[in-house]
Amino acid sequence: MVQFLMANDDGSGSDTPGSNTRKRALETKDIAERIEFFRKRKGLNKATVAQEIDLSPQQYTRLSKGERRISIADLDVLQDVLGVSLIDLLPPERIRGTHGKLRQMKVIGSIAAGPLEEMLSATEETIWSAAPEECFAVQVRGDSMDIVLKPGTVCVVDPNKVDLKQGAMYLLAEHGQLTIKEYRYAGDSSMFVPRSTNPEHLPIVANPDIHIYGRVTQAITNF
Repeated sequence: MVQFLMANDDGSGSDTPGSNTRKRALETKDIAERIEFFRKRKGLNKATVAQEIDLSPQQYTRLSKGERRISIADLDVLQDVLGVSLIDLLPPERIRGTHGKLRQMKVIGSIAAGPLEEMLSATEETIWSAAPEECFAVQVRGDSMDIVLKPGTVCVVDPNKVDLKQGAMYLLAEHGQLTIKEYRYAGDSSMFVPRSTNPEHLPIVANPDIHIYGRVTQAITNF
C-alpha cells in the first residue's frame, strides 16, 4: 500500500494564504500535466476520461489545466483508466510508502540491444521508487519495445523475479547481447518478443543460452 499526502482529499475546501497556496497550486498543475501526458499516450479523449471520474467536460478541462483540485478517489480511478500507477501520477515528495519506503534508485545504465559492458555505462541519473533494495533500474534506448516502452523510459528490474509469466517483460541477455522483451508462450512455443513499430526486430526463441537478469516491475516515463 502507498499513502498519498494531499490536503482536502475530497477536492474541496478553501486555500490558505501565502506560500502553501502557491505550492499546492504548483503540485496540482504538475499532477494535471502527468494525467494529460498519460491520457494522450493511451489515446483517450478528454470526454472519456471525464466520464470515468464523473466530471463534466468543463470540469475536466479545468482539471487538465491544473485549475481544479484532484481528489485521491479520482487518482485511484485514473490509474486504472490510464494504465499507470499512482506513483506515476504524483510528484515524489507527495508519496509515503507503508510497504517499502520511497527511495532514490540509481539508474545503472541505458539499454538497447547491445553488449552488457556498454549498457553498464556511468550515469548520474536517479529515480524515485518503492521497489525492494535489491532492485535496479535501466533506461530504455532504441525501438525494440517502443509500443510499450518509449525511448527514455526507466525500467525497474527485480532480480528475484526470474520465473516466467505470460505477458511480463524481462531484462535478458543472449550471447552477451542485452535487451528487454515480453515473454509469450503458446503450446510448445516459448519466446521473448519485441513490442515494436519496427518490423526488423524479431522474437527470441527461449533457449539455454539466454540469461534472465530479472522481471521489469515498474516503468517510469520522463516527460
